[in-house]
Amino acid sequence: MTLRQTLRLVFIISAVIYGLVFGMALYRNFSSSEATPIPSRQITRNSLQLQEIWRKQDIHGGQTGLLSTETVVVVANYNRQALQYRLQGFEVSTGEMIWEVRLPRRVRVDSLIARDDRLYVAVTWEIQAYQLSDGQRLWQTQGEPYDRSGYRLGWIDENIVNYSSVVGENYRLMSVYGANSGALIHQEQIPINPMPLLTTARLEYKGEWGQLFAFDRNSGQQLWQLPLSGNPQHQPVLVGPKLLMATSGKQESIAALYAIDAINGALQWYTLEDDLVSNFAVIDQTVYAIRDDGSLVGLDLDTGQEVGTIEFNTAQTYPNQNTYQLSAGEHNLFVYYGDSRELIAFQR
Repeated sequence: MTLRQTLRLVFIISAVIYGLVFGMALYRNFSSSEATPIPSRQITRNSLQLQEIWRKQDIHGGQTGLLSTETVVVVANYNRQALQYRLQGFEVSTGEMIWEVRLPRRVRVDSLIARDDRLYVAVTWEIQAYQLSDGQRLWQTQGEPYDRSGYRLGWIDENIVNYSSVVGENYRLMSVYGANSGALIHQEQIPINPMPLLTTARLEYKGEWGQLFAFDRNSGQQLWQLPLSGNPQHQPVLVGPKLLMATSGKQESIAALYAIDAINGALQWYTLEDDLVSNFAVIDQTVYAIRDDGSLVGLDLDTGQEVGTIEFNTAQTYPNQNTYQLSAGEHNLFVYYGDSRELIAFQR
């Protein structure tokens, strides 16, 4: 091999190594960066009986969780650059942050529920309990095996239930914990489908693609079955005798909203709402959700008819890159826009 050929080979190898190193650096920077937020959304028209009382900006993350109680609004605020979640508690009426808990880096928040001044959080491989008033940690479960994922919290009577997937297995794992101590009370394998959605004192509601079921808790007997337009999406909401259920559509948005008699399964109304990009929340007689043009829409609880909207100057959403979430208290509605990183509080 001549000197020229040797130098050329050395140059090619050096260029390849440099390219790989530079490319990996770019990939790391890109994968940990966040999309540039759009400008703050400003209200241009309001035909709903809601008034904005405060808003918080710089609420990060495509994976933000939102939960409200009568006194505290909790946000699982994710910073992709830091690879870290912060649990933040805001006072309902003023928006003042009253506590913050920084979770370890690379720990994921999967689910939030609350009851009796306690917050329960499903994080990577464990469940944690906090005092809602000050964010003090009360207990945490022992770490689960690394093959568990997709935690989803709920309630069975006074106990916490967690449904998780097991990598490589054709079943889900249902685990029941004491709310006061976090002690494991019961654990069993359950079928992948139908998936448990909501449990009451008498009934258990389950769903799979195109179907909603109700079972008697004591006997396990199926009481009724209702065809749906798609896959059950978001947590069902029980409002008096009504069960509100949503099904998924394009880009994981809601294809339809259903109001169902919670006891006998009779369909009371449904509305095809394929342009919604959020979950739904209920205050009094109104069901709220976010449309793909960024507007907040209100639907009548008894009929499903539109009763009004709040429109913003940015008439677009980006559901592939961001999340849009709602949570409601007795008189307050909290709306999260992932694209502008804003949490907006409304009062009815």
